[in-house]
Amino acid sequence: KALNAAGKGVRKIAQVVEAEAGKPKAVAVTPEGMMLDAAKVVETEVNPLTEAAKLQEGAAVEGRAAAQGAQAAEEAEAVAARSYRELEMSLSSLQNSEDLKELEETVSQLMNHAKRSEQGLLKNAEMSVSEYFELEQEAKALYDEFRNTSADLSKISKNTGISESIISQIKKHLFFIRHELEQGTMQFDPDIDIARAWKRLIHGDFFQSDLQLLLHEFTEITIIKEIMKGEEVNARLIHDLANKIHNWQDIL
Repeated sequence: KALNAAGKGVRKIAQVVEAEAGKPKAVAVTPEGMMLDAAKVVETEVNPLTEAAKLQEGAAVEGRAAAQGAQAAEEAEAVAARSYRELEMSLSSLQNSEDLKELEETVSQLMNHAKRSEQGLLKNAEMSVSEYFELEQEAKALYDEFRNTSADLSKISKNTGISESIISQIKKHLFFIRHELEQGTMQFDPDIDIARAWKRLIHGDFFQSDLQLLLHEFTEITIIKEIMKGEEVNARLIHDLANKIHNWQDIL
């Protein structure tokens, strides 16, 4: 059957005895009566065809799998896009949040007296590796300091007029709660711009961008609470949605 597949038109397989070796040998007899060495024909003509067919089939299977994977990815992307648009549309419901409205009004008044914002430290493209490392270590030390005290809540509340309850929620969100990040579920990494902003708020010499940070973070909290109904989802998604209302990074 295999020999016929190679186009040899084999009529039958016979066994003959080789004259020199005296051993039995399989031969393929063609309709014309020719006797071919069956083993050599299989090795030189049938096996390569079989392997080629296997490779072609494997490539076809991989191609179908790749196409199905691409289609599934496109469908998932479309679903995600629809979900994001739906979430964007639901942001208007945040207008009903009394706490967010109260914070917005307070910050609006404070903006007139706060110092103008400076460029964020991490946006300095000329920063050396050693400078970046020093800022990273400073951020870690400040985050540890904030996590080991509760005195900052009353100080920031006193300096800004923002309720201690709101400040407490923002602090937990920034420094304590574990979020769904790309690397896994964990706390936010220390950020020098956030660390120094929190420090300025404690001391009462805050910038306008520091107040915008409070608005942005509390908007994230409100989105999780009001729209996601307490379900913690990807932090990047929540961050992007909050930027639609109060963008902190753009004013750094």
